Amino acid sequence: GTERRTIKQAVPHLVLTTPEMLHAGILAYHGGWRAFFQELRYVILPDVHLYVDALGAHMAHLCRRLQRLASHYGAQPQYLLTSAPLAQMENLVRELTAHTCAVVSGNGRAVSLQHRLILQSQGNPVELCRTLMVWHQEAGLPSVVLAPERLVGRLREAGIPQVFSHQTPFSTVQTVAAQSLICFGVPGSLSALHEYLAWLARGVLPSLSCLLLTGDTPLERYLLRYPAVYEMPWQQQLAWYPSNPDVARYHLHCAAAELALAPGERYSGIHGVGELIHQLAEAQTITRHATAGTWVAAARGPHRRATLRAYEAPIALVHALNGRLLSRWAPERVFRDTFPGAVYIDEHGAWQVEQVSAERRRVLVQPTSVDYLTRGRVQTTVTTRTMAASVSKEHWRITYGACVYSETRTAYERLDPHTQVCRSVHVLPSQQRQIATQGVWLSGIETTSLAPHATREAWHALVHAVLAALPLVLLGDTGQLQGGVWSEGAGIEALFFDTQPGGNAVSALLYHDHERLLRLALQLLAPCTCVNGCVQCVGTQRCTTCRADGAIQRQAGVALLQALLGETVPTWASVSTAKLSVPAPPAHHLYLVLSTQKSAEEVGGWQHKHLLRLGVAVTYDTQAQRYRVYSEETVGDLLASLRAADLVLGFNTRDFDYQVLQPYADVPLASLPTLAILDEVHQALGFRLSLSHLVQATLDLARGDESVQTLQWYQEGDRERIVKQCRRDLDLLKALVRYGSDTGTLWYRDHSGVRTAVPVDWQRLQRDG
Repeated sequence: GTERRTIKQAVPHLVLTTPEMLHAGILAYHGGWRAFFQELRYVILPDVHLYVDALGAHMAHLCRRLQRLASHYGAQPQYLLTSAPLAQMENLVRELTAHTCAVVSGNGRAVSLQHRLILQSQGNPVELCRTLMVWHQEAGLPSVVLAPERLVGRLREAGIPQVFSHQTPFSTVQTVAAQSLICFGVPGSLSALHEYLAWLARGVLPSLSCLLLTGDTPLERYLLRYPAVYEMPWQQQLAWYPSNPDVARYHLHCAAAELALAPGERYSGIHGVGELIHQLAEAQTITRHATAGTWVAAARGPHRRATLRAYEAPIALVHALNGRLLSRWAPERVFRDTFPGAVYIDEHGAWQVEQVSAERRRVLVQPTSVDYLTRGRVQTTVTTRTMAASVSKEHWRITYGACVYSETRTAYERLDPHTQVCRSVHVLPSQQRQIATQGVWLSGIETTSLAPHATREAWHALVHAVLAALPLVLLGDTGQLQGGVWSEGAGIEALFFDTQPGGNAVSALLYHDHERLLRLALQLLAPCTCVNGCVQCVGTQRCTTCRADGAIQRQAGVALLQALLGETVPTWASVSTAKLSVPAPPAHHLYLVLSTQKSAEEVGGWQHKHLLRLGVAVTYDTQAQRYRVYSEETVGDLLASLRAADLVLGFNTRDFDYQVLQPYADVPLASLPTLAILDEVHQALGFRLSLSHLVQATLDLARGDESVQTLQWYQEGDRERIVKQCRRDLDLLKALVRYGSDTGTLWYRDHSGVRTAVPVDWQRLQRDG
């Protein structure tokens, strides 16, 4: 309107906007904001800790598109971010803005004295609150009350003032003048709790916080057992996944509508850009300019068709009688928990589902007065898994990668509305969906001392305990991760996966912080006295493979966790967030290049690679950050280093390097976690390419032809030249992997000489080398 035109014509020094307005109002019409972009110096992102779940992924794309347009107009803005304390802040900022950062910590203003009280109570919450309010009034302490939605109505009916739901935006609560806080349960997350405490301490006078817990959930039980979580700042982690294919495809479409995408353009830090552009082109969403070779949007206005607060467009819950919009739910929750007769409770009361319309993407509900809630029972089957990264321990291995699973809803549970405990189970008509996402699987090595503890019941308890511990680590919706127990051959393993199609990075968080989560799970299980798991140690969330008999054995889970960790009782220091300021050590990756003593002709052809014999092998260890040289005399040391690595990286590793080394080994080398670039290229294209070709097309570097002379050098005894050539090949391999992990793409030239993308799935190597 008129105000917007005025702003564009005379750009002010400060423009306040929202993610949605930036996306659809400024970036989409950047030509009208030319003066703004030309003068852009600072981009301020406040309250980054509120960018939970999908919003953080969308914001990462908005920052890249903003930077892209700013560069187009000749500006290089500096980014300033504010946030409540978060773990791994440097990594988050890099993921959000594609820039490194300097973190300045501390309080922005003076903090007054604050008394913190934690109470366990099973009594009437209304009477307890009324009593506390009287005491606070007598002490002259104006109070504010935070409570779960189910309690808000009862407290207000009792005449208690200043009562807010846990779901009330913090900005609304902080407008109240208060000197004391009465909080029933944890208000959303531990980070939110500490934000309320920090707000309360900003006043001039001393303040008082009363945290009232029943101890009926694992999180509350943990707070009662370890009150230091309440007394000191507890930093949680955000999980963002800008490389979610649906999100990345959409923003690339918008980027192409704003400015043409150049061939090979690096969309910083977003995985698989080349493949995503290919998919958009196949769908005719973008088209290629015949002369320039750039990609542009096929139609105008893609910015209008998205929500920036979810990975997928949410489904509306509508009042069946008056058509009023009540809420919006994620598709995965709608699939699980909405069916005719389903019941849920929000701050407005209890609602019963009348009809689910998938075509119109809406659910019709009406008020009800029943005394129960419902929750769908879903059975999950994992069909496909592809390893992207792996870490090996003495007795077990944890692996991260892509997976495909199917969900089948067969029944629903009726739950107690106060305790969430299941009262009864009822059959439903079967309904199924399939999801491709990311996951983590944890398995024991059966030949070790772990085997006696690795029963199905023990693994089942471990899965439930890890899911129960997740709210201590993750700032966001913990329902975004599911888990279960599967049999793999003769062994049993735990599998956790993102519920969001394409992934949401919660499983990646579990992979990188697995030891801390396992310790927290043990701290939840060990002190409990139950036999089969209870709401206080494993919570009410059912895993995807829960059976009707609830086959959990708590003590077996404790023994398994102790065997995995090598600890009886984890120390407080091993799980406290003070450790999170120290970057986690990188995974142990080993790059491998080798030469042989003989040629294929000398041994009767390439089918006899096992007769070629090792000449010289050179490795690069990412953990030790050093090269090592091996010969046939020290091949035992080489094999030991291969077995010790979390991942072996090479070019034709499986079909050549391992075939040469296998005669020296007493175990199959093919079983080692391996990333062979040639295999990745062949899988993506259906044909093979040489290392020289990939290096030239991707990095614009010439490999040289000295590698064909290594046999002659070996026969001449010139080992130094062989080592020099192998080290050069290693450096080229590292550069290829780094480029592929950063961009999700390698490049080759087809028969016409056109530079063409090779999609690769190496994103998790960004951190681990």
